Amino acid sequence: MAAREEKNMDTIVHFTHRHPLSISTIQCRARHNDRCGMCSEILDPIARVYACQGCSFFLHEHCAELQLDISHPFHPHRLHHHIDPIAIGRGCDACSSRGSYPFKSWYRCEEADCSFSLHLKCALLKPSHDHHRVEVLQNSHGHSLLVCDRPNVLHYSCTRCDTEFGDDDKIYVCLECKCMLDEPCAAHGQEIKHPFHSQHTLSLVLYYVRPPRCCSLCGGGGRNGYFFTCSSCDFCLDVDCANLGETTTICKADQGHIQIQPVTHPHPLIQVEVMISMKNFRSCCFACGLRFEDLVYACLSCGILLHKSCADLPNEITSHLHPNHLLKLVKNSFWYHKRFSCQVCLQSTGHFFYSCGECDFGLDVKCTRSAFPLIMSKYHEHALAYIDIETHNFECVLCIGICRQFYFRCLRLDCNFSIHDHCYPSLPLSIKDDCHIHPLTFADYPIKGVPDDPEKEAELYCYACEEGRAFDRITYFCSSCHFVAHVHCVITAVRV
Repeated sequence: MAAREEKNMDTIVHFTHRHPLSISTIQCRARHNDRCGMCSEILDPIARVYACQGCSFFLHEHCAELQLDISHPFHPHRLHHHIDPIAIGRGCDACSSRGSYPFKSWYRCEEADCSFSLHLKCALLKPSHDHHRVEVLQNSHGHSLLVCDRPNVLHYSCTRCDTEFGDDDKIYVCLECKCMLDEPCAAHGQEIKHPFHSQHTLSLVLYYVRPPRCCSLCGGGGRNGYFFTCSSCDFCLDVDCANLGETTTICKADQGHIQIQPVTHPHPLIQVEVMISMKNFRSCCFACGLRFEDLVYACLSCGILLHKSCADLPNEITSHLHPNHLLKLVKNSFWYHKRFSCQVCLQSTGHFFYSCGECDFGLDVKCTRSAFPLIMSKYHEHALAYIDIETHNFECVLCIGICRQFYFRCLRLDCNFSIHDHCYPSLPLSIKDDCHIHPLTFADYPIKGVPDDPEKEAELYCYACEEGRAFDRITYFCSSCHFVAHVHCVITAVRV
């Protein structure tokens, strides 16, 4: 049992550790990847914890409140604490987790013929009292639901869609389904009627088999193996696409509908409504591989989702990164995967790709939409592109560190020159650019969003492109006007 000293609540004796534990703050420790000794979550940088400094053992305050044996509202019997493998075979009865790392602490019922188990994070959940909302969702879900508040510091994700719960989100636990659900998933029943397959009812099924089913709409493998499937045919939707609803059909003008002319895609497209928040909708565009921010278009014939712009990609483009040849649109299928990797990011994002027919140069769709200014340098014989997106890892020729974002790189196929922008030997100390009336000074120190902002709370923008900027990145700066610009926004025409 977790015993606490009556006179000094800053020190406790806990059943998980042989030494007394004293209250501590993480800032005073040298290491930053320590985990709680019970729930195994990485400790928050501002958290107060119970610590044995000599053993580097730590417990969250709320984890330290748990005893060796507990009563829990999810189960009528008392539960006993175990370490690791007791519940791995059948999983947690609240979320279906099967005990893989980092779930090493479990509570298990030891009554005869009862194997009810909770991993520690679910043992910390306590039902709240939002009875009206629970009744509404239970009518949709079909089973009794327990609504819980998310404990501070700990992280939880929906069993079905894998979306992480926010600070103010309610957690809906169904002990019959052995799952914890966010509100959109709780609102779905075990069976649904969906406009993309209106002829049959779709039933919720969990697939443990590998490889898993593929969603008939987006081609994805589903979130945690859950699909809404048709028992009469081979149609299925993952939980993300089950949250899509039909709104508008877009096809040719002579049929009396809104006109777009999808060069890339020949079939009619359906503009679909996302019935959950976009931050929780994690399906990606088939063409470019990026997530959706607003409108989503679906082709039911091919089973793919597209941005509107990706449904209208040109068959050929020119690029300043490869000026001597046209780049032609190809489908980046598995057959082409090794041959066609993007020359900028060295990734194969999405299924569409622009490739040079005369050499091996190619760009994925997302990289054709970025500026990547080129500079001529006295330190290298070829033009260098300024890469401001996250890419594959490259080695800086100067510091031998990893270049992944904000660096210069030669894009020639036979060259491997990369260098951090902050390592570059001769970025000009002053630049005159059309974006500002005054000369701009090189700043290798942080620039605040507002000059007198002691808390650094003002939002940080590049005034040249009006996009956000990172506080610790090098910039060009006008002290007279407090004008701040990204390096890549003002070096385009400069020889350095």
